[in-house]
Amino acid sequence: MLTSSCKASLRICCAILLITFVLQLTSCLRPLPPTKTLFQVQPEVRVGLVLGRAMIHLQTPEPFSLRDAAGMMLAQNESAGNWTLRMAQAERGASKRMLDLTNDATKKRLVLPSGFEMIADRIGVKEAAPDASALPDYLGRMRFIIKSDTAIAVVNILPVEKYLSGVVPAEMSPSFPLEALKAQAIASRSEVLYKLAKPLPNQDYDICADVGCQVYAGLSRKSKDVDRAIRETQGLVLKVGEEVVTAPYSSMCGGHTENNESVWSGNARSHLRGVYDGKHAPESARQLMNNEDAVRKWLLGAMPQAHCFIGSDVTARYFDYTRGYFRWEVQSSAQELAAQLARKTGENF
Repeated sequence: MLTSSCKASLRICCAILLITFVLQLTSCLRPLPPTKTLFQVQPEVRVGLVLGRAMIHLQTPEPFSLRDAAGMMLAQNESAGNWTLRMAQAERGASKRMLDLTNDATKKRLVLPSGFEMIADRIGVKEAAPDASALPDYLGRMRFIIKSDTAIAVVNILPVEKYLSGVVPAEMSPSFPLEALKAQAIASRSEVLYKLAKPLPNQDYDICADVGCQVYAGLSRKSKDVDRAIRETQGLVLKVGEEVVTAPYSSMCGGHTENNESVWSGNARSHLRGVYDGKHAPESARQLMNNEDAVRKWLLGAMPQAHCFIGSDVTARYFDYTRGYFRWEVQSSAQELAAQLARKTGENF
């Protein structure tokens, strides 16, 4: 026979189980949150900073080391300062091209193989000749690869979460609200992990550093708020099923997005369907995917109540840049348009 204390304990246990069941059921009814992806070792990403230039200018605030593509140390405690990298003069009978790294001040010269890496806490990289200002700084290792007789590629190699600290503030103003910065961090993380999961054959980098992929600015725009957003979303990614998805984003949507296959080549993706950017789509928005006249009316009509339309009632300064992009117009003559098309495509229209 149960004592009164046992009965009380049993009632408490039952209550806890009931609350747990309700909470689990409630969570099932909510939209799925981003998925937590855990790594035994944080993956590294190869970022293509410079994809082919004849000369690269480098700057290190402290001594650095050099090693070859196989990891063998080539030099240690080389002097901090400004260095210039270019193709070395080809030696007669040499089977491989080499790289020439020269100290701008002392003129010390190192002849190094393609694929060598520079290792330092901070490395400045610039394609044009350095001026009085410091070069843009990057974390992680820097790899230098001969692409042709006249072209050198520069690849920054660093952990994914460190990479994000140079992407998020380049793609979104650090002055944006913290939750917006978190959303950007999740989208950017998903994009780079998608690229890592589907590497292209014979490519020296996983992702480029400009608007063709995600803008990566190294340490030049580092922000405490951005670092907090990355830290508080660490490992969160967007998935369809078990696959991390590509997560393209833009600074302006015009009120409605487009199906992915209409913008890029490839098959339709379930998570990249064109949608109205607001709570309640007007009839004109619902017709956009099928009717050219509806598109024309949509663009020429009244401003829709879309999230990315920043009206005069919104006073946050960081939204000012968007006001000229929601609806805009450019006029060109037929001759100007034909000339532009010819330059881009090589075809005579």
